[in-house]
Amino acid sequence: MSEKVKNILRKPYQAMKKGKNLLSPDYHRTRSMKKMRQKARELNNYESPKRALVYVIYENQEFLQEYKLIFLKELVKLCQKVLIVVNGSLPEKDIAELSTYGQVMQRENNGYDAAAFRAGSLQLLDESLDDFDELLLVNDTSVGPFKDLNQVFAKMAKQHLDFWGISYGGQSPDVTGFNRYGYIPRHLQSYFLVIEKSMFQDASFRQYWEELGDTSSRDMAIGRHETVFTKYFEDLGFASGALSHSTLPGTVYFHPLTLIQEDDVPLVKYTAFENTTDIKFEWHGYTSHTEIPALLEFIQEETDYPFEIIQKIMDDLSKKVYQEFVLVIYEQMTPQLQEEIDKLQAAGEQVKAIEKSAFHISSGEHAKAIVYYQTSELENLSRVAKMGNIPILQNLSDLL
Repeated sequence: MSEKVKNILRKPYQAMKKGKNLLSPDYHRTRSMKKMRQKARELNNYESPKRALVYVIYENQEFLQEYKLIFLKELVKLCQKVLIVVNGSLPEKDIAELSTYGQVMQRENNGYDAAAFRAGSLQLLDESLDDFDELLLVNDTSVGPFKDLNQVFAKMAKQHLDFWGISYGGQSPDVTGFNRYGYIPRHLQSYFLVIEKSMFQDASFRQYWEELGDTSSRDMAIGRHETVFTKYFEDLGFASGALSHSTLPGTVYFHPLTLIQEDDVPLVKYTAFENTTDIKFEWHGYTSHTEIPALLEFIQEETDYPFEIIQKIMDDLSKKVYQEFVLVIYEQMTPQLQEEIDKLQAAGEQVKAIEKSAFHISSGEHAKAIVYYQTSELENLSRVAKMGNIPILQNLSDLL
């Protein structure tokens, strides 16, 4: 028996004081797994990788929007295998054009991006993914690129990771109700992920997708996939990272220019262009100023991105119509309240009823009226609602 083991047996508390119980099977399993992952990473080709791409498209307009095609064209330059997964339908002309860039898989529009990434990943795993070094999982919700993608990949390659993304979503309570961890861990946002061979070749990668389950609602897709993926694989010893480590709240949606200039982020989320007024920040619970005017100036003056595409995006967003609803905040659902809700719905009104303990200020952003039903007023909600000219009422009967 070695002297080191003898010392542990004599004084195990010393190891425990350092936070490492060296006699614990979990400790040795974790340590062994990390060594195994590290050896697998050493075999990754970070210098000149051969890449496969799964690009997910969902189009809610009549034709494929140009910004999606521009982004795809730039991604294709990096990849030797391209699988384009179309959720729903597109005109035959658009399908034909997409087919010039890679294989097109059309599927029913169900399961959101999570199901589309699942379908694409499993198909490539069944074909020839072992012939590649990196797998890109990207959706069509980004505009760009506004930076050289080759430089972005070269920067991340230096970190020798198993998987990486553009940005993190922060830890928070599980507002979806579907996260297996009972909370939302810090996670790589799923709109742009890069998976190295050390990870997609491991049996756990296929197992993850095969066991994903139902993602037929937005909350399911977020709770069962996007906010789980990172922790799931980190717990298996895989190393992850992000291009941006910004801790600004709502970074990719509210601080797109900051990310470009400070973190070399090459893209802007489509919905970020919608945040043209400061009240958008208020609805999400904090105070800041819109970066969109400065972002538009940056794109026009310092990039060669076709600015008419950006103008089209801004025009489309300005015409976007949200379904209005009556927001009811209550402390206890009573027969009287339910009766009044039923009457409003019978009259053709959309009603969103939220218990006060589960309420977040963003729930009221597109309300036509807000009703506090037998509950105390929420100060921040009242303040922001007044800024948006949304009436605050005490009784649903005021609307009947």
